[in-house]
Amino acid sequence: NVEFVIVDGTLEIAKRNVTLTSAADSKVYDGSALTNNTVTVSGDGFATGEGAAYNVTGSQTLVGESDNSFTYTLNEGTLAANYTIATVLGKLTVTDGTGEDDDNQDGEDGDDGENADEGKQDV
Repeated sequence: NVEFVIVDGTLEIAKRNVTLTSAADSKVYDGSALTNNTVTVSGDGFATGEGAAYNVTGSQTLVGESDNSFTYTLNEGTLAANYTIATVLGKLTVTDGTGEDDDNQDGEDGDDGENADEGKQDV
């Protein structure tokens, strides 16, 4: 004969890890504001039928860089207690359009002088 013994126990449901990331974007200065309202969800994501609404307020008009800031509101039926939510802010960058970049701030033009005699003829 087999005897079964039932013992009361505890079950724990782990929180889902969710990362909300606002988009990064860039453009050349044209006088108008750079915005990007995209927010991506990564990590474990929200459970089926749950989620959030986003209000992206980031904006960059002048040459420079700023955070693409946003807020979120959990949808009805989405309980904050079921999630560990992290936010990551993308960067909005407006450039001056000169084509210069930070990798070439030493003033070098990329010519190493190796071909200095190319195109010259002896007279």
